[in-house]
Amino acid sequence: MIVQYKDGNDNPVYLRTSTMAVIDGNGRTLEEILAGVGSGTTRRAMDFGLPTDVPKVNIVSELLTPDATNNTVSPLTYTTNPYAEGEPVGSVDTDDVILEFTSQSINFTDRIEINYQGKTSLADAQKNFGIDTANKHKFGKWMEFDSFHLKAFYEDFLKCRDWVCNQILEQIYMTRKVTEERPFLFHNDFGNKYKGFFGSNALCRVDGFPFELYINDVYWGLYVWRLKKHRNNYLFDKSDTNHIFLDAQNWFSNNGSFSWTGVEIRNPKSDSGNTSFPECAEPNDGPVKTAIVNWETALWSVTASTPKSTIEGLLNMQDFIDCYLMMYVCNVWDSWSRNTLYGTWDGIHFSPMVYDMNNSFNGFGGKTSGIYTPYYSPTSNTYNQKARSMPWFVALESIYADDIKARYKELQSLGVFTPENIIGLFDEWAKWVGFDAYGRHAKRWPNCPSYVGNNRDIDSIANIADWVTQRIAYMDSVMA
Repeated sequence: MIVQYKDGNDNPVYLRTSTMAVIDGNGRTLEEILAGVGSGTTRRAMDFGLPTDVPKVNIVSELLTPDATNNTVSPLTYTTNPYAEGEPVGSVDTDDVILEFTSQSINFTDRIEINYQGKTSLADAQKNFGIDTANKHKFGKWMEFDSFHLKAFYEDFLKCRDWVCNQILEQIYMTRKVTEERPFLFHNDFGNKYKGFFGSNALCRVDGFPFELYINDVYWGLYVWRLKKHRNNYLFDKSDTNHIFLDAQNWFSNNGSFSWTGVEIRNPKSDSGNTSFPECAEPNDGPVKTAIVNWETALWSVTASTPKSTIEGLLNMQDFIDCYLMMYVCNVWDSWSRNTLYGTWDGIHFSPMVYDMNNSFNGFGGKTSGIYTPYYSPTSNTYNQKARSMPWFVALESIYADDIKARYKELQSLGVFTPENIIGLFDEWAKWVGFDAYGRHAKRWPNCPSYVGNNRDIDSIANIADWVTQRIAYMDSVMA
């Protein structure tokens, strides 16, 4: 039963009668948290470890109407045809929605704002959601945030291709010297504050954990609670015009040109020529635009004869090589010109950083009548077709061929690029979720493209193990 009452500011709140009386380590009651007690400068984040089980998340509101037949939730809507890169619009704000998080080790309740999230994924039956929470939350070693994605990864029945890629990237970061672990540690003195070396949990990648979603107690399936592309997770200062954070949504077209309509400037928030940076729009003249134009002009001038000294004045090549290898090994085919973040902390040298790697490990190349169609074999060398439409990318592959091969062999010797390691990550996630949770999800979403028809076992550990084993053997031959 849902009961409506007013908080201290006379705002309507919908509270489930089953909610626990005390919700956090500060001893605040549900009524206090909903009324904003502890907010403002004295507000502290609720600090948790990562859950060891699969939490239950129930989103409760009389304004939300889940339609399990049509797989929609009113009043959440989106613009245009989802395939046409439409943005989700319409949301339900924090006065009207309660999120209940329940697990063996973590239990809390908070108010949220919710909407659909994603672009092309809006065409999928099981949709993503974005939430903003009234209070900040810290999970494990993550930084504290008040905004998260609830990712469906509909076409990935296991829900972990993206997670596995990110764990591999983390392993790669950990092979570096401590002063070079993360991209922000290059070309950045942080105003001599040494903030980059001490006490930063900025991952420069995303992370997540599995959970089961309910909407007004209607089971909605297996999801991933996931970090967003927040500047803090990459240690960008929103007021520093040298801290430029670019989201390549559809950055470079196949005719080999830069496009402002395919990029979002996520940081800084403004500069002397721009009060803000609208998404996918050319900015006004200013230091940020000048830095971006200078960089991309020089980058597109790179050829196979360009000296390494010139290239290394444009890119952090350690980040480029490590991202290149991770995406090549994992077959992340939808990258570099999409689903890739580019950042600089000095306004000159940019580092590539990956995002949304669910299109990996032979996943999601195409669908026929809703049935998964495998796209790349383990011996495919076209994992980054879009990238190879960019002359500078092809040039870098040639110029740094020996460096790429040497780094591959180093990472393999350290146990990163081995079948045992990669298969073990898939197995770890599958055991984390467990057979029962996968069974409930399969019943709720029986037409998942990688699960139906003759492809029911495409996401089995046995099939993934076979593909990964063949992939590493192929990579060994390529990198010999």
